Amino acid sequence: MSGQTLIRNTDYNEYVEIVGTAHFTQRSLNDAYRAVRLMKPQDVAIELDWTRFRMLNSACATCLKRGFCQGKCEFIGAAEALGNVDANIWLIDMSEKEMRERIRNQMTQKELAHLRRPVVFSLDKNPLWLWEKGIKDRVIDSSRRQIETLRKVYPSIWRVFN
Repeated sequence: MSGQTLIRNTDYNEYVEIVGTAHFTQRSLNDAYRAVRLMKPQDVAIELDWTRFRMLNSACATCLKRGFCQGKCEFIGAAEALGNVDANIWLIDMSEKEMRERIRNQMTQKELAHLRRPVVFSLDKNPLWLWEKGIKDRVIDSSRRQIETLRKVYPSIWRVFN
């Protein structure tokens, strides 16, 4: 088998636990911390690329609301808190540039035409408030509807992000 790669038929669900979070909510951040403390993993992956991590980190480092804001500090807080556990931290997202290039290379004429006519999503008034109050199912259901609309109208964006 010299020069060939062996692909094993492995169910990685035995080895990977996914903790879903909502961006920019303290409740999600606390849920992630709790999950890491309970599971004591060897590795933790954060859906963020190195460039955005550095950008968010520098913006948060000088923020007067550091640790109390409802914005960018979530990712930085997660990385800092997770960095205090005995685990490897992996930043696993594509760069924004790579995402744009992949989308641009895959978009059809029909999708480009849709960009000129924005898609209207039915959104909850304040999904962050709902999530923080523990009404996560409603936020998740709304998000699923938005994602399904995105998948139908912009399948190339869906393929890049999925």
